[in-house]
Amino acid sequence: MKGFSWSKLVMAALVIAVTVSTMTIYAASISGTSKRLGGTGEVSVSSPTSATAVLSTWNLDSSGKVDTVVVSWTPAINSNYSVFVFLKSATTTLGSGQAVVSSSGTSQNNTTVDITATTVDPMDVAAAVINILET
Repeated sequence: MKGFSWSKLVMAALVIAVTVSTMTIYAASISGTSKRLGGTGEVSVSSPTSATAVLSTWNLDSSGKVDTVVVSWTPAINSNYSVFVFLKSATTTLGSGQAVVSSSGTSQNNTTVDITATTVDPMDVAAAVINILET
């Protein structure tokens, strides 16, 4: 074969052998504990209310902005609760508030929640999200 060089072939084989042995030594030197990831899977959750919470009314301040809202709901048990309200436009949260309630019964409760933002125009509110958390 014209132009064939055994020395180039031997050199290429040496380079490959050195590379493979270096990678094998590096891979063998990696030690330690792998990270673990845990989860619970599906968990059954009981609602802290026995009925759907409803935003029953909202109150306006002197400039016509939403000041407070009243959430009507029924506790499932005697406990302490946090009632969260988020007033939303089509794209963003306009204002929110939280009230802490101690329930001494399982009858309907009307909780007044102060809205923190002072510029919520009722015309901009597209939805109200109510979250009730047993604390």
